[in-house]
Parts: sequence; C-alpha cells; structure tokens
Amino acid sequence: ITKVVVEIFGGGGGGGGGRTSYLYGANGGGAGGYSMKVIDVSSISTSTVTIGAGSSGAAADVTASAGGNSTWVDGTNTLTANGGTGGLKGQENISNDGGTASGGDTNASGGGGHCGFATTTGHGGGGGSISPAPGGPGVGDYNGTANLVPRNATGYGHGGAGGQQAGIKTGGNGAGGWCKVMEYK
Repeated sequence: ITKVVVEIFGGGGGGGGGRTSYLYGANGGGAGGYSMKVIDVSSISTSTVTIGAGSSGAAADVTASAGGNSTWVDGTNTLTANGGTGGLKGQENISNDGGTASGGDTNASGGGGHCGFATTTGHGGGGGSISPAPGGPGVGDYNGTANLVPRNATGYGHGGAGGQQAGIKTGGNGAGGWCKVMEYK
C-alpha cells in the first residue's frame, strides 16, 4: 500500500426543542463538515482517527448541542471535519450552520439546519445534509401533522429535525460522524 484516500465527516447536530406554550417549531441541526484527501503513506506508519458523535435532540424549549468533531492525524497530515451546530429552540428562527472542514484536498461545510416556524402545529425545521454521506437528515414536520416520535437523522453526519409544538417537542438526534479509508498500491 502506497496511498490511501481518507474521507471524514463530522457528527450532525441535534434538532432543537419545540416551544411548550406557543405554536413555534424548532430549527433542525446542522450537518457535519466533510474533508477528503489522497495521502502518500509510504513513510507513514500510524494514524489516529477520532469519530465525532451526533448530538442528541433537545427537550422542549432547549437549544441542542453541536455534533462532535472528526479527525485524522498521522504526523504529517491533519484532516478535521467539525460537527454541525445544534438546532435552536422554537421561536429563535435564525438559521444555524453546518460544520466546517480543513486539511483535505476537498473540504466542504455541512448544510445548515432549516428554520422552524409558527403554524397550527408549530412546524419543526428539517436537519442539514452533507454529501456524499449515506443516509439523510431528519425530515421536517408537515403542517397539520402532529409527530409522535422525534425525527432522527440516519446514516452519517446529517442533522436531526427540530421538534414541533403540537406533537413531540423533542428534537431529532443528529447522526454520528464517519471515517472511510480506501487503500491503493
């Protein structure tokens, strides 16, 4: 083996908690960042990989935490994919960001969580997405539909959906980060 292609994704942010007393849904969590690099490993013998966890969805009236950062460190190269920001609680409808990335040949920020808004059910915003990670973000609520369970992200690095007001107020969980290594001769 002389070369590897390393891809890392940061953890997704959890969705914010919907409001208890007003018809406001919460923001979805941001997706983690993405970094990819082709590395000549002919003189590299070890590496340390850290995988960022996805953050949990927040309870009612609470802003969620950011997803964890993922890193690849081999003594010569350091790739970092930061976790997505946590979704803001209901009624604080300011877009939140996806995680940033650095150190790769390609670096991309994750998609931001979508804003929740006021409707008859307090619509929760969808989570942010990052390509080419498998899975997808937590899906935002549909107007007039009361959710019975939080809308969690699937796969890797995507953000959880924001909680709504009329149904379940808890935000969806963000998906954990990921490291993929492909070896070449």
